[in-house]
Amino acid sequence: MANLHGEDNLFVFEGLPGAGKTPLIQTLEAILGDNVYLFGAAPGMHATIVKKQYAHFSPSQIGAILTDRFDESYEEHDVAKRLKEGQIVLADRGMPSIVACSVAAGADFDEMLKLADNFPWGRVIYLDFPPEISVSSREVSKLLVDKSQLKHDLEFQKKVYDVYKRLIKMGKIWLRVDATARPRELMHKQVFDKLKTVIPDFDDQLNQHLIRLRRKQGMLP
Repeated sequence: MANLHGEDNLFVFEGLPGAGKTPLIQTLEAILGDNVYLFGAAPGMHATIVKKQYAHFSPSQIGAILTDRFDESYEEHDVAKRLKEGQIVLADRGMPSIVACSVAAGADFDEMLKLADNFPWGRVIYLDFPPEISVSSREVSKLLVDKSQLKHDLEFQKKVYDVYKRLIKMGKIWLRVDATARPRELMHKQVFDKLKTVIPDFDDQLNQHLIRLRRKQGMLP
């Protein structure tokens, strides 16, 4: 089972598809430099993916499989060792996704939460992105073109979204930000301001990153 040591340096980014997790993580990687490691071991939020990969399993079995895979990946990537050595780990989804997907597929919430609490949660940063917007954004981009598939995916994501809301009320979410805010830099700023309170020298690293960007854009010599 995954070692829980050093969870304060594990930052888990959560949210429905299209919320902006990937660009935010990429920006943080650029800011933090060599002292950061990217990690991902949780399922995608599409109902079609969960249905296709786990069609022959019961909801409770799906939860057990997902937590086991998380544990294996956590060990494979030496995440516990990295955290112990002071490295910052950015995870694209984690325990909240596993709980949410399992419950959306039919698992019992309390049972899944009890199982998930045996594994690292880290500091969860939740990008709040409503399911209706998530699905419609993919419909426009033609990532999902079958209307019945879209309807099924929306129903699934609504269940996932409801689980996220329950986790917020339980204090499982370290930071919630509005992922519909535009420009997206407003959302990034909320995250950066929170990270400044727990990551030493983050403010200096952010300023250096901005200077590099302005030089690249020709705004500074």
